[in-house]
This record gives sequence, structure tokens and C-alpha cells, in this order.
Amino acid sequence: MAPPASIAAGDFSPTETSAEVLRLYVAEDDAGALRTVQAGLERCDAASRRTCPDTGKALLLRDLGIVQAGAYRDHAAAVTAFKDALRLDPNTSIPPDLLVDRVREAFVEAGGKIDAGSRTVAAPAVAAASAESPADQAQPEEKKSRYEAGDVFVLVTGTWGGSNWNGTVAAEGGAVLAGLWHVVGPLTVGPRVTFGGTIATDDSFGNQFGPYGFVGMSAAVGLLPRGKRNTGFFLFTFGPDYFPELGRARTVGTFTAGASIGGFALGGGPAFILDQERTSGGMWLVVGWGNYVKD
Repeated sequence: MAPPASIAAGDFSPTETSAEVLRLYVAEDDAGALRTVQAGLERCDAASRRTCPDTGKALLLRDLGIVQAGAYRDHAAAVTAFKDALRLDPNTSIPPDLLVDRVREAFVEAGGKIDAGSRTVAAPAVAAASAESPADQAQPEEKKSRYEAGDVFVLVTGTWGGSNWNGTVAAEGGAVLAGLWHVVGPLTVGPRVTFGGTIATDDSFGNQFGPYGFVGMSAAVGLLPRGKRNTGFFLFTFGPDYFPELGRARTVGTFTAGASIGGFALGGGPAFILDQERTSGGMWLVVGWGNYVKD
């Protein structure tokens, strides 16, 4: 059978899906409740974090545990579902009217807390809840766009690579801190600060080159496409690196492409360097952390 129309088409809302699951459950449509919550979890995994945040997925996992324990008497599956829900949202709770013994036992075993004032209800009380109007149940949360102006993404990475600087090929390493603000859609702008240095080596004439430390400040513009629970980044930066020991600066433009997967950021790209009217290039690998701090 196909999933209910409420989640098969149109915009997806975890709270609206949860309300439908519980309506089917208390109406003793066990197969419909299980089918609906499983379809909702699939939609959640395919949606962005904004559409289905951790709290929304936790709500659906809680409902799965209720259906598994209360309807199918599958204690082990219910404990697993409740544990997954509590991991995403430690404040997950069971509606008092649904606290039959089987649900309570599985939830407590998973680590959930039951209000001291909550009482265990008998199965007839659960069935009676089917008379409750859907309007009295949880309302769908306000739909949000995947991108909103003002969302802030922070990227903190270490860098490693090589550059052809001042006529000499040199290894370079450092650290980068970038703050990126969404302007419209995936388009972002922000500042980037770099700390690093060249590694001692010899040029083609046998002269030692470095090590020289530098600090840089540049402007960043790019795209942060969001998908599921991860974020890609395509950034162009342009600005100076200043070498205190040499008393001069070079101008650097970089293009960095990569992705933040569960907060772990990995990427890389080329650089273009202008120093004392000499143009050269480089290539860097970036590894670190990247995620939204205002979402």
C-alpha cells in the first residue's frame, strides 16, 4: 500500500507526520501507523536539516518506538528506536495518554525519564484517544526555507601545500578561520583570517628560503549548497598575507572546494600569488571543522 497522502506529496513536516502516526496508532490501525512513521523517517533522511532537524527526527523515532512496543510488542526494536530518539533529543518524552506498560518499560530501558506524576494507562484509554480531533494534536511546525539571510557558517581548518613564491618552490602550512553569512540562497560572504608560515628549504641556487611566518586577512565570497545534513563549500578569497620578518606583503587569491560532512571539513584548491610584481601559484589541502553556528 502507498503511504498516506499527507506525507506522500507536498511539503514535509515531521510534527505533522507524527500527529498522523499517533492518530493511526490510537485508532488501532497498526499497519498504517508503522508504514507512515517509516515513510516519514525516509523523508526526514532525504530532507535538509532545516526541514527535518534532529528534534524532528527524534519525534518520529519516538513514534516508531511507541508503535513497536504498544502495537507490535517488539520490545527490542522499541528500545533501539527510543535510544536513537534520545540521542538526537535528550528531552524526548512520551505523551501521558500513551504510557501503556509496554511503552513505559521500553522507554525507561532506553534511558528515558518518566514524570513522577505520569501514570500508566490501560489499553482502553489509548483507544479512547482516537476520538481526539487531529486539531487537538501537535500542529505542524512553520515551514522554513533551506536558506535564510543571516545564517552563519564557520569554517576552521588547517592548511598544507606548496607554493611557487618569489621564484622558489616552498612548502607552507597554517590555520584558517572563516565566517560566512548567507546573503541570498546559497550565496555567502564574509572575512577569512590566516596564520601560517613557509617551511625551510633550498631554492634552485642553493640558498636557504625561510622559514617565514605570515598573517593574512582576506574577503571571501562563494556558495554553500546544503543537502541532507551536510554542506558543500565553493569559496573564492582575495587579500594580503603579511610577512613581519620581511616587512612586506604578498597578495593571494584562492579557490577552495570541499564539503563539511557531519562537521568534518575536507577540501582543497589552487592559489594565485602576486609578490613584488611576480606572479606565481600554489595548491593547498584544507582539513578541519565546518558547521552552522546560527541557523
